[in-house]
Amino acid sequence: MTEHFRDLGATQFGQTTDAATRFMEVREEYLPSGYSMFSTLQAVSLDDEPRIGPFEPKIAYDGDIADTQQLQSWVLSTAVSAVGQ
Repeated sequence: MTEHFRDLGATQFGQTTDAATRFMEVREEYLPSGYSMFSTLQAVSLDDEPRIGPFEPKIAYDGDIADTQQLQSWVLSTAVSAVGQ
């Protein structure tokens, strides 16, 4: 999916994808201990050939991806203005 969006002119920003780039939606939840996460793969594109990642973003985000408020602020202040240039 990452490659398809890039081909359409999308700018990838945020964090590097993992190698399982056929998966279109991965959900992660912290376990009750808070020491680890549990991931589930929600959707896969079986029509696409496997593509080995990872894909590096044009604009990298080094913060905590789970901190929604910080991430939203970063998107508005950094990524949106950089894409518009």
